[in-house]
Amino acid sequence: MHHPRRGDRGAYERYLDGMDATMRQKVALTAAHFLFEGRVADLGMGSGTGSYALAALYPALEVVGVDLDPEMVRIAAERYRLPNLSFVEGDIAGRFFPPRHLDGILLSSVLHHVTTFGGYTHDNARAALDAAASQLKPHGVVVVRDFVALDGRDVWLDLDTRDGDESDDPSRCSSAALLERFAGEFRRGIDAPRKPGFALACVDVELSREAPAASDGAPGSDREENGPSESRIPPLREGFRRYRLALRHALEFVLRKDYRESWANEVLEEYTYFTQAQFESCFAALGLRVLASTPIYNPWIER
Repeated sequence: MHHPRRGDRGAYERYLDGMDATMRQKVALTAAHFLFEGRVADLGMGSGTGSYALAALYPALEVVGVDLDPEMVRIAAERYRLPNLSFVEGDIAGRFFPPRHLDGILLSSVLHHVTTFGGYTHDNARAALDAAASQLKPHGVVVVRDFVALDGRDVWLDLDTRDGDESDDPSRCSSAALLERFAGEFRRGIDAPRKPGFALACVDVELSREAPAASDGAPGSDREENGPSESRIPPLREGFRRYRLALRHALEFVLRKDYRESWANEVLEEYTYFTQAQFESCFAALGLRVLASTPIYNPWIER
């Protein structure tokens, strides 16, 4: 797997600081699933903050942070030092440790990198999970925390046109203009199997207050399951622009729209690849027993 570098040391520091903003939540949700002793690998450890937290919480637990990016490994090794903590460079897409070597494996916000930088191939996630399972001892635990794909229905998305200008410069353009740019470059990685981008329609203000024809399955139509009904489509607020797009693409945009400084790297990534049911099916096929499977809702998202 090839992962692009993120620029100079300052660029790495800014990126890692952003990752660490949610680290308390990540550790709280994952730490309790591991035994308090043995050997655990944090695969794709990034900043190393999560690895450090695990090692600090469980002094009898040997924690090994693994990352493909040598600069990440260097930064983590400089920042965090404990007798039961180490960091190594390695490709988590394959079998990095010997068979039955680990008591636990943590894959936090990393499998979408394996799919993205492998040509947006979703089966790469299955292969990485297969490799992880083979490195576990009997009764070992693998914890996966990542984005979950949603259904394919269309939705309305209202975005502000006044929080920036109408250029396509991510550093200063409006949210509406940024979505229009994103619609043309989503999945534009070097190994992309097809032309990047997705279908996006700017919906007229008056038209958006009416339900589309029932035959097209669009938002508000009778055929759309779990979508907004005609009576629930709100009027467009002043200064906003309304778009129609697939729910999956709306989610991909909302999840990254605030990463303006690192846009060139973030736009390469495809965050979602498996639904929750597909994750569970994959675990079952690998002979793993699912102990817990639940959506995680970030507290800063209102609804």
